[in-house]
Amino acid sequence: LRAAQMLLSHALRRHYRGPAWRPPLPLKARRAEVFVSDLLTWMADAAHPSCAYSIHRMVAAGLPLKMLPGEWYGPTTAAHVIAALTSSHLEHSKQLTTHVASHGALCKHALHSLMGP
Repeated sequence: LRAAQMLLSHALRRHYRGPAWRPPLPLKARRAEVFVSDLLTWMADAAHPSCAYSIHRMVAAGLPLKMLPGEWYGPTTAAHVIAALTSSHLEHSKQLTTHVASHGALCKHALHSLMGP
């Protein structure tokens, strides 16, 4: 789950800031950067509602998939957990759609239908 959380964090960074964006170098400037603060809050390991992608929430999202805490989440299960969390993260769900590929293949028509007109 931690690896899935790191991949999600990177995907969110690229989605909202682009591939060339880097956080400011001085630590004080990083702490002042609103996006960095938000991203760290979303990933924080706390059961707080603002921690949308915490390990606690990832484990809770795995329960309907018959995954118990401490079990190994494979790539597909982790992808379903991420999809559930991104769709429930209300403040960003209109800007971000997660698609879980079936049988390890992405189909262009499926992606285009998710992107809308």
